[in-house]
Amino acid sequence: MEWSAPGAMGFYAKPEQYTKIHSIRLASELAPKDRLPLQYLKTDTPSFAAYVEARRNRHNDWFVRAAGAIDACNIPLPVRSAPK
Repeated sequence: MEWSAPGAMGFYAKPEQYTKIHSIRLASELAPKDRLPLQYLKTDTPSFAAYVEARRNRHNDWFVRAAGAIDACNIPLPVRSAPK
């Protein structure tokens, strides 16, 4: 397959460029020793509520005015590698 530049907004321009998902496994289906050691910000905490509010009302130079609303795609869950 020949490489070509992505289409509008970074999407692949040709179907043959799509990445196929061959299988999916949930971490809960794996033995604990086989899971990636990750930490995530729990969604039922005051810290997560503050994070959502900050994402909802961003004030940096890119945004002309705060949206005052948000959808799930605009709240990436903060995840990091667990310390050893």
